[in-house]
Amino acid sequence: VGMIPASKMAEGRVDNPQDKVKVGDGVKVFVVEVDRKENIRESRLVLAMHKNKIFDRRSFGEEPDMEKLK
Repeated sequence: VGMIPASKMAEGRVDNPQDKVKVGDGVKVFVVEVDRKENIRESRLVLAMHKNKIFDRRSFGEEPDMEKLK
């Protein structure tokens, strides 16, 4: 379960996210950022649906430990 900001749903502007997806739709996403907190339940992922919305992951530091995020 995750949240995708409207700004990361498409290459251009998205005025109404419901024009792109509906509740229950399966979508392919890319992990843009991992915001790790001391309490793992407070950590969050920033997701994007479009490749042009992905940042260079090296600018975010070390690789995340995916086992801790499960």
